[in-house]
Amino acid sequence: DKKDEINLRLSYAIKEISHYKEYSYVLINQNVQQTVNEISEIIKTNLIIEKNKKLTERKIKSLINI
Repeated sequence: DKKDEINLRLSYAIKEISHYKEYSYVLINQNVQQTVNEISEIIKTNLIIEKNKKLTERKIKSLINI
């Protein structure tokens, strides 16, 4: 890539990185396999959270007879 293109992409990256606090997860892809593992764990965690939310909702509804 040309130096100007690289500098432009880096400037975009710096702007994006400055918003890291807005996200639940931030992955730094330095090792592909490690990043894949982290993504897998995030997906598993979110599936568990959603499952627990649904279970809790069903239990609460049954308790209050809805």
